[in-house]
Amino acid sequence: MATHQLKSTLPSHKPPTFAGDVMEYPAFIMAFDAFVESKVSEPIELLYYLEQYTTAKAKEVIKGCLQSKTESSSKNTSEKTFGDSFRIANAYVTKLSSWTPIKPNEREKFQEFAIVLEQASKHSHDRNGLHR
Repeated sequence: MATHQLKSTLPSHKPPTFAGDVMEYPAFIMAFDAFVESKVSEPIELLYYLEQYTTAKAKEVIKGCLQSKTESSSKNTSEKTFGDSFRIANAYVTKLSSWTPIKPNEREKFQEFAIVLEQASKHSHDRNGLHR
């Protein structure tokens, strides 16, 4: 009871808006599953929530599902389009490979590079089942 009262005083969580960057898809879909899908029972309602939390290319993919009324496959379509492990890994490789050389005194740029490298490493391990 006390835990429920504490949770009710917290601000409500919302998933981030997803525009179609494959490197952001795993975090988006994890948040969407936790904060929306776990609370929705109707597939069509889920589809409308997916549209609400997407923009740009991602929104176009979901709109295509809305227009063809394929609510049951909307999440599968977005997973195939944005959640493909090879596409995500390739996006990280491209981003890291094209990184501007960092000079010794550019500490912040080195930290940014390290963060992206860590994200790539975590994605690689998660997708290979090492941490699941």
